Amino acid sequence: MPISFDHKLEGELLKITTQGSDDSIEDVYRYGMTILGLAIEHQCKLVLCDERDLAYKLSTMDTYELAEIASREAKFVQKLP
Repeated sequence: MPISFDHKLEGELLKITTQGSDDSIEDVYRYGMTILGLAIEHQCKLVLCDERDLAYKLSTMDTYELAEIASREAKFVQKLP
């Protein structure tokens, strides 16, 4: 089952509850970018992800590749004042 999540706003905190499994790098990337978009949209300074119901299936190399992608994209994210 692909990644799905619910979100809830509590002030400047965005709470994410995730279910499913990380079947591919693309799924995890979309998941992360969607959460980032929600945080920016709602100007949240904090994000808390509850991934206890998420099955991790990616290999170590896939996880490393995602970290590489995230590090390249992180320069486009600015800390809110």
